[in-house]
Amino acid sequence: MENRILIPLDGTESVKEILLYVQSITPCDETKISLLHVLPQAGTGNSPDAHVDEIRNTLSAAGWAVNSDTRMGDPVEEIVKFAILMPATLLLMSTHGRSGMDKIRYGSVTEQVLRQSHCPVFILHSTRTEPADNRTRNLFRKILVPLDGTDVSASILRCVEHFAKIHDSEVIHVP
Repeated sequence: MENRILIPLDGTESVKEILLYVQSITPCDETKISLLHVLPQAGTGNSPDAHVDEIRNTLSAAGWAVNSDTRMGDPVEEIVKFAILMPATLLLMSTHGRSGMDKIRYGSVTEQVLRQSHCPVFILHSTRTEPADNRTRNLFRKILVPLDGTDVSASILRCVEHFAKIHDSEVIHVP
């Protein structure tokens, strides 16, 4: 089965972190990766070109099939729409981990995408430090799986349990 991973980028992601997690999640010969940068409106935001090129080149050099796209509009709507059109089998997103007033002020694109996504969302915490030696052992100690009681939400369990077995992780189901 071919995996199609969508990685929305806002320019703050760590190239090393993305590569580390993608390598841990799936083999490159079975995976296509799409990088997506969404500009809120014409002429706003930072140019994503250098950052997107760096990530695309790093992933391509490691053997992945990678393409990239830039869209304009509401980031949440564009990410969800792009994921449906691909169709993505997984979204890999970073979050800034804002809380309190910052979360109220800036909102959380990741949280809104998580709620609206038709496919699983793998969330990277952008401020979490990873092992300096890039090891993947014990990288995924616990995996939280929120479920809503439907067959659709439970359909992810087989995938998660397979992933957990590979990484010797504990799976926590939350109804």
